[in-house]
Amino acid sequence: MTTPVIRCIHEQLHAEVHYLIKAPYAGILSNNPYIHTIHKLRDSKTKLVRELKRENFDLIIDLHKNIRSSYFTRKLDVKHITFNKMNFLKWLLTALKINRLPKLHLVDRYFKALQPLHVIDDGLGLDYFTSDKDEDAFWAFPGLPFNDKTKYLTVAIGAAHATKIPTLDIYTSVLNNIKMPVVLLGGKQDIGFGDLIVKHTSNHVVNLAGKISIGGSAVAIKNSLLLITPDTGLMHIGAAMQRNIISIWGNTVTDFGMYPYYGNKKKDLNHTFEVNHLSCRPCSKIGYNKCPKGHFNCMKLQNVEGIISLVANIIKAESEEN
Repeated sequence: MTTPVIRCIHEQLHAEVHYLIKAPYAGILSNNPYIHTIHKLRDSKTKLVRELKRENFDLIIDLHKNIRSSYFTRKLDVKHITFNKMNFLKWLLTALKINRLPKLHLVDRYFKALQPLHVIDDGLGLDYFTSDKDEDAFWAFPGLPFNDKTKYLTVAIGAAHATKIPTLDIYTSVLNNIKMPVVLLGGKQDIGFGDLIVKHTSNHVVNLAGKISIGGSAVAIKNSLLLITPDTGLMHIGAAMQRNIISIWGNTVTDFGMYPYYGNKKKDLNHTFEVNHLSCRPCSKIGYNKCPKGHFNCMKLQNVEGIISLVANIIKAESEEN
């Protein structure tokens, strides 16, 4: 979600943009043409500080604002802009169910922090750039039961925390009502869950979770009619690809400002499903390994029939348009 900031700073200020990121996630931005250099945080922060100091930066923009990013800002000791994460307001919402958060997407709040630079949102939404290697990783996957002329759907099946993930029953009920190919996406930790979903559905569902890279997953999403997803990273890649999205929300809520962001292009592509009016929701701004209350009603009470109906309507509309 920082990609609109990267693009607008580069384009509007004609600035050389460097990006600091944990090494395992660097591939997400490796093809971004608006970034001059990606600096990867591995084990030694001291060594990385020396590397960064050699760049003689004019400005640091800290959009993460945690202990780690503040450490680098302090050590580099140059002019900086920080972002208000509003953690106290998030605590009010999760702990006391008092909502004082602004009705702004996180991206809009990023740009608000950049007002001293006179950088404005260009309305082009999020960026995710794939490579030829990513394309090959998806289309050349052994046993893929369709080709680039086939219409299909993508489904993200995992998330960083269990209380964000729809139940097996939700996935199988929806997928058993879909008559076109479906690709399951996720990380290595989701392989077993994907296999379980395939076991309870027909042979039109293929599990690629943990078997292709995030770039390959982005290619899969880019070429699909629709992405069904919980609140997770692939949801934001779907928005970057301007795909139709059905987002299914568990313990987290859209009020945190991290729902799919399309910019000014198309604002009606995201369709949110959440169980409103639960006294325990949101229980966390991130998530838990299991429901703190033990009932997991934020997923178990989802409107599955509504999801099934919407999937059918989107497929029909996309087919008629094409």
